[in-house]
Formats: sequence, structure tokens, C-alpha cells
Amino acid sequence: MDTENGAGDTLTESGAGEIITEDGAEQAQQHEVVKAQQEVKAAEAQQEVTEEQEEMNGCAETVKTEENGEKKLNFISALILKVCFDNRALAEIARFLIVGVIATVVDFFAAGVTLYIFQPSLYPNFFNVFYGGGDPSVVASCVSTGVGFLFGLLINYLLSVVFVFEEKGNSKTGTGFVVFALLSAGGLLIHVVGMWLFVDLAGWNYWLIKILLTAIVLVYNYVTRKLIIFKKKN
Repeated sequence: MDTENGAGDTLTESGAGEIITEDGAEQAQQHEVVKAQQEVKAAEAQQEVTEEQEEMNGCAETVKTEENGEKKLNFISALILKVCFDNRALAEIARFLIVGVIATVVDFFAAGVTLYIFQPSLYPNFFNVFYGGGDPSVVASCVSTGVGFLFGLLINYLLSVVFVFEEKGNSKTGTGFVVFALLSAGGLLIHVVGMWLFVDLAGWNYWLIKILLTAIVLVYNYVTRKLIIFKKKN
């Protein structure tokens, strides 16, 4: 009997040991799972922090770039004002003319590209669009004038708001942009009709008429924008 009891106790202890071992293994496995989950959460949290930091750095860099650009424009404005003998009205006109030249270069380049795309057979190379090429068709003339004017308009608007006019008026509002576009459409109409009358009907030189009309529209743009959009708020 004692032997049997001893054997039973041994089996019981053995079974209990196996249960304890299984419980320990299960607990260890659960601990590993929890640890892995915590590591994943920590990694995700770190990733979020890193992304937020990168976003903040990107915003700071953007602000810094904008500030640097604004400082450069202010420096140029101050230089122009000095050249204009501290006359603010004259300096504003000078800035407008500078921006007008930039917008005109963009206008002419876009118009030239459009002409070249429309009728490449008239021009042995791209530079013949401006000199030594054939006379463009009515459609090519009108479309190229419109495309060039619109590209020039975009540059003119942006630089007018940030650089040309000291009084911003309502230029930065949706209404201001719509009015700017409508006034520019009037300039475009003057330009297109003038090209049609003097180039297509009268047969005058394309670039000569374009230069003259550009000067006329330049004056029109300054006067209308100054009086309607970039006027001092009451």
C-alpha cells in the first residue's frame, strides 16, 4: 500500500509539474506577445512624433523661405525707391514697368511656342518664330496671342500683389481676383482685336504690332488696376 501511495504521489507531483510548466510557458508566451505589442505601439508613436517633427520642420522651412523671398523683394523695392529719389508714386510705376517687362517676356515666349507648335513648317528653327519666319495664319495668330497674354497675366497678377502695389485693396480676395481677371479680359480683347485689324487685315508686321499693343495694354492695365483694385481702403 505504501508503495502504491508513493507511486500515486509521484504521479500527482509529476502531473502538477507538467501543469505548472505549461502554465509558465503560456505566461511566457503571453508576456512575449504583450511585449511585442508594446514595441509596435512604441514604434508607431515614435513614427508619429517623427512625422510631426518633419512636418513642423517643413512648415518652418517654408516660412523661412517665404521670409527670405519677402526680404529680397523688400530690398529690391527699397533700391528702386532710392533710384526714384524716394518718390513712392514714381517707384510704384517703375516696379509696374519692371513686372510688365517680365510678364511681356513670358507672354512673347508663350506666344512663340504656340506659333511654332501650330505651324512648324513656317519656321526652320524656334528662333525664326521671332525673326526670319513666315507669316502665321489667322487662327495661329489669334490663339498664340491669347495663350501668351494669359501666361503673362498670371505672372503679372502674382507680382502685382506681392511686389508692385503698396496698397493691396481687395486684390487678395476672390472678388479682387475676379475683377483683375475681367479687367485683364478687357486688355486681352484690345490685344486680340488689334492683332486682327493690323496684322490679319492690314498685313502689318506681327511683332511690331504686338509690341505697340503691349504698350497700350500696359498703360490700360496700370490705370484700371490702380483705380479699381489696388486702391486705398476707406
